Amino acid sequence: MAYIPLGPDAKTKGKAAVDVLGARLGRSMGSASQQLLVFLVGGASGSIVNCTPYIGACYVTAIAMWSKAVGTLGKLFVTPEVKVDNTPKLESIGQAITIIKRIEDAKSEKRKNGNGKKQAKK
Repeated sequence: MAYIPLGPDAKTKGKAAVDVLGARLGRSMGSASQQLLVFLVGGASGSIVNCTPYIGACYVTAIAMWSKAVGTLGKLFVTPEVKVDNTPKLESIGQAITIIKRIEDAKSEKRKNGNGKKQAKK
């Protein structure tokens, strides 16, 4: 609930519902499934030790389902990356560099011509 984009009011009510119902429902389902396994697999003595592999499988399955749910929620609420097209900016920068280069070349040419005239006057 903490990572799902909800308003503060909805987040508070949702968290309360999950805390109350989730905790009670989780404990009830866990104990019911364990009792069912003891009854079905526990044998004549009703030993929970005989049920341990099955309880472990249920535990691993629950973790796998939880991981899948988190992955699905992660895909639902990922903001897409906005790709910026910088081509016009780069073209403008290229044009500016070309203009600056021409100005520098003109200044350099002017200096060369200016130095040559001074030497000819002497």
